[in-house]
Amino acid sequence: MEQNKKIKEDLYELYGCLKEMASVSGSEHFFAPYILEKLTYPLQEVQSALKERDVTQPQVQPQPMALSGIPTASGNEKKDGMKLSEKVRQIVDAAGVESFYKAELMPLFDKTLEDAVREQRLRKVTANDLKYLYSLMATVPLKGKKTKQEILQLIKKHFDNAARTEDMNAKFLGKR
Repeated sequence: MEQNKKIKEDLYELYGCLKEMASVSGSEHFFAPYILEKLTYPLQEVQSALKERDVTQPQVQPQPMALSGIPTASGNEKKDGMKLSEKVRQIVDAAGVESFYKAELMPLFDKTLEDAVREQRLRKVTANDLKYLYSLMATVPLKGKKTKQEILQLIKKHFDNAARTEDMNAKFLGKR
């Protein structure tokens, strides 16, 4: 209960800050029109709305994201017959995906690796394995039919971008 109160206080404060920012001239360049339309309520109304307890709406528990044919993070398979390798089946979070990527998938991008060796390693990982790994680390589900190579490139881009962001943050924070 105490956490709910804190959340409501934070929401009220955020609404106030956003409303103040939206009142500045030129704010239409920073906020999408649909957001500006939502910032029309007086602060007193927002505060009273947050204080009310809405018992008419049922409490909805978020469900794990499941892609068509992809097991959820809890390990439940969506479609019958989906096969995952034993190594991949044991991975349940983004940290596990990262360690698997560094150990098993990153070597596939090594230019000095012979093509035959690369193909042999690539055959050990199925498209379903890659889809499952991608679903654990990404907030946006895969759309459409993707090949093994395309999913592998998406996973590589994810970790490359994360490393670049971490490097930029370290440089930025280090200069202060």
